[in-house]
Amino acid sequence: MPMYDYQCGDGHVHERIVPFGEHRAEQECPECGSPAHYAILKVARVVGPVFSDMEAYETALLTRKQRAAGMRITSKADIDKLEAKNGLSRVDPTSRAHRARIADQKDEAREIERIKATGDRAAVADYLAKTTMQEATGWSDTKYSQWKEMKDAAESRIESGAAARHVEPVRPVGG
Repeated sequence: MPMYDYQCGDGHVHERIVPFGEHRAEQECPECGSPAHYAILKVARVVGPVFSDMEAYETALLTRKQRAAGMRITSKADIDKLEAKNGLSRVDPTSRAHRARIADQKDEAREIERIKATGDRAAVADYLAKTTMQEATGWSDTKYSQWKEMKDAAESRIESGAAARHVEPVRPVGG
């Protein structure tokens, strides 16, 4: 897609990547919100995959409703704004944090495969529930085990009808 400079009545100039043929449509000035008209076409020489896959960004960052309503990503500023809005942050693929996360994901995949090999689907579901709960709460294995024991006991009482006689709520230790 070609890149155009747009200028509003207040003189603010901003860049937009717009599909060819749609460049004459008014754009909203990001600084003041007034209508901006295209000023010049910028001829760019692509030296790398800078915005070569804009549709992938739109698919990843915009909802179906937003895309159906015609919302488009037209600049790096749009990408940055949507990433911030969605709580996303870029990670340098050469960083230690990225390598550690990849190693953790591989370990988790191996553990799931190991559990699946036993043929026990409930165990896989329990493992996924445990890791999700621990990520959300920050609980250790011990604290999660205490909570799980209390939860299982409460479910057992409910199934046996004893829960109707039980008035005091059960809470995890330290929770």
